[in-house]
Formats: sequence, structure tokens, C-alpha cells
Amino acid sequence: MAVEPLLELTNQELLGSLKSKGTIFLTMNILPDRYRINDSSKRGLYNHPFAFCTAYTGNLVFLNWDAKTSRSDLVRLCLQSPAETVVLERGIQTSGISLCYMNGVALFCGQKGILFHDIDGKTKVKPSQFMTKAAAASFIQKHINAHCDA
Repeated sequence: MAVEPLLELTNQELLGSLKSKGTIFLTMNILPDRYRINDSSKRGLYNHPFAFCTAYTGNLVFLNWDAKTSRSDLVRLCLQSPAETVVLERGIQTSGISLCYMNGVALFCGQKGILFHDIDGKTKVKPSQFMTKAAAASFIQKHINAHCDA
């Protein structure tokens, strides 16, 4: 299942129209289907998922908090039937309350600022290579064009 049908099914106009027709039930399952159990969709596999965001067509990415280790796992959820989950990175130490995932890079917004994790290992520029804001600004002015291409 792709994200676009999910967005269509949650459209307020559609839901209003369905409610006006009488008793119609509409259900959506975005987490792994518990009736089709496989290695990536076992019950209780992700006890504390939070910070969901869309990754690319038909995929969600979320953090799964582990209270025992005080760390999170970054998990990709492929919205097919049955859903398939893949742990992209384990044991991330973050107090992240928000997650943004784009082009293979996960950004966690938390109490200590923004953490950067390169999942695919293809990033040319890493924020940790700049010691000051001025160095980062200088690099951006010299090397990145208006289309954000390095």
C-alpha cells in the first residue's frame, strides 16, 4: 500500500460523504498485519514506536524506543500487504521527539539540537566536519547552488 491511497482515504470530504450515507466502516492498517505473521511483523516486535514520518513512496520511517537501553532503533515500514519492516539502524542514542527522513539521511530533533545520521553512507558533506557556523555558511556559499546540489 502506498502513502497516496492512505491520504485519499483520510480526506475529510470523503469521510463526510461516507458518514452521510449511514453506517459505513472504513478501516486502515498502517502497522504490520498481525494476522499474517512473519519475521518482520511479529506481535510485540515494536513496543514503543514514535516519531513517524514518510520516507519515500509507500514507506514510513519511525523510531522505536527501548526503555531498557534508553536507545532507539530507526525502522522503515513498507506499506504493502503484509507490511514489511526493516531496521535501518540500531541503538541510536537520541532524546528525539521528531524525525525527518530524506534521501537516506535521518534527522532527529531533540533537546540537544539536531542529530544527523547517514543511513545509506552516500552523503558528501557531514555537519560534524564544520567546527563553526561560519565555516558551514562559507562552504554553502562556495559549493551549493540554488537547487541544493553540491
